[in-house]
Amino acid sequence: MAQMTLFISHISDEAELAIVFQRHILDDFLGLVDVFVSSDTESIQAGSNWLESMKSAMERAQGELILCSEASVKRPWINFEAGAGWMKGIPIVPVCHSGYGVTDLSMPLSVLQAINANQKKGLDRLYTLIADELGVRKPIVDFSKFIEEVKTFENTYSDFLDRQAQSQKDKENDTLKKIRELLLKQGQSNWRDVNLVVKNGGLTRVEALTMLRKEPSIAFEIDQRGERVVKLSRI
Repeated sequence: MAQMTLFISHISDEAELAIVFQRHILDDFLGLVDVFVSSDTESIQAGSNWLESMKSAMERAQGELILCSEASVKRPWINFEAGAGWMKGIPIVPVCHSGYGVTDLSMPLSVLQAINANQKKGLDRLYTLIADELGVRKPIVDFSKFIEEVKTFENTYSDFLDRQAQSQKDKENDTLKKIRELLLKQGQSNWRDVNLVVKNGGLTRVEALTMLRKEPSIAFEIDQRGERVVKLSRI
């Protein structure tokens, strides 16, 4: 019978890695740990309210793993779940993977006892923490199969992230081209409402503004109405 609930926080793209951790922890601790994975159909019963299931699992949790990659740490939900674990006062372990390492973590995750998913030392530390929470002896484990499965996921996922990053870059370049063409039609000396400029650019307002601030050919100003306006500062 499970004596501890471990909550694995992850984004949907990294569900496969969460399942790898769930399976090995369940097997190696002989069912003493109930590992909750939000993407696992067995963790959430059919027809259950997903948000309520997440809340209930977090309330039961005595430990939390956060799967951290370059993509996941930018997602609000991951930080929301990390905050829930922090306020509850349970051990939280950031699990870094797919080229994103422990030293890449920023505050507040960087102050936690993070591990690298594909390293024996990190997995051994994680098992020590779980054993201590259970009050049992740490199982003697050969992590080679575990690490092999992690690396298999990482190889596939890293390629996916590279394609995703290139797609985002192409999207931003296309948006910037459209905005430059629009501003050019207005004349170099004319200011234009930033909301109108980014409206049809294919990005969210935040994404578009972030991109425009990095572009040296775009100038920003606040007009008399207090609205942000932009123009092409040089052609």
